[in-house]
Amino acid sequence: MARMRKSIALTLVATAIGTVLSVPQALPAQAASCNNVPYIEHYKFSNFQSIDIGTNVASAYIPGPATLTFTQTKTAQANISFSYNVGAEANVIVAKVNNQYGVAVGASWSESQTWQYTKNVPSGKTARLRLYHEGRKFDVRKYVWSWTECKMVQKYMTTVTAPKSEDINVFKFEYK
Repeated sequence: MARMRKSIALTLVATAIGTVLSVPQALPAQAASCNNVPYIEHYKFSNFQSIDIGTNVASAYIPGPATLTFTQTKTAQANISFSYNVGAEANVIVAKVNNQYGVAVGASWSESQTWQYTKNVPSGKTARLRLYHEGRKFDVRKYVWSWTECKMVQKYMTTVTAPKSEDINVFKFEYK
């Protein structure tokens, strides 16, 4: 009886190992068709908003009431930013959003000139003037083909803040 149990146990183990180690001769039809799909990636853009992006041109803070007169010769800059690090894909995203939506944004914007502005600081406030450049804020979702899932899957979602290519600037107060 003990010998029979051992024989049955060995047969079950051998069957289980054979099942685990055996390699199917053909993949299921769906898996086989998935392997024939080339690499695909797709970007989806949404939630476009006009925004003002703060530049590196700003006055010192002064308490009010006062008239703040600001003059500075400097290269103003505004750069693209992402909520998720997309690395080298930044230029791909800029090109695709410009081509598909005609949004005209860039990875960066700069302008060298003498910036001048005068504005009254209200009583009881401490403020500075800062140059802002017009930009766009939008969401990007990247989808890629998954051979294991046999469908498109989301690789990442990022919120992009990008400066417009045009020179549309405004001075605004920033309060302390």
